[in-house]
Amino acid sequence: MKRHEVVVRIRDDERLAELEKMIAKGQKTFVEVGLALAEIRDLRLYKREYSNFAEYCREKWGWEKRYTNYVIAGAEAVKSLPEKVGTAVPTLAAARELARVPTEQRGEIVQAIAAEGQPVTAPAIKRRLPPPPMQRRQADGTNGTVPPPPGQVVDATGWP
Repeated sequence: MKRHEVVVRIRDDERLAELEKMIAKGQKTFVEVGLALAEIRDLRLYKREYSNFAEYCREKWGWEKRYTNYVIAGAEAVKSLPEKVGTAVPTLAAARELARVPTEQRGEIVQAIAAEGQPVTAPAIKRRLPPPPMQRRQADGTNGTVPPPPGQVVDATGWP
């Protein structure tokens, strides 16, 4: 191998290492952000300048409540994993899907995906979610719920 090829390979290896550090930091970032948001919310640290947590997130960060809740739920889901598989969840989308899994099953699901040599993605997690429970249909074809009388409706959904 020629000297210039060795120099190029070393530079490429160094750049790869730098980029992988950035990726690893980015992987941790959504977890750190979500946990920080949860602490701000739980300790009500926003109260000095904002009337509520949703206002704080919207005014300070430009995030709606729904997105903030996704970040917090995803971070808490990743944090609940055993340490050896916690780093296997690389994205917020995967973490958000993982948050839908019962806590005691999260580690198993992540390990199963990794054992297959697949990346831990939201679709991979979704494929392993248990099916929603079946509801019995009543004789009249409904699922057993009856809407309230019109006088008791309190919002546009038709439910109190």
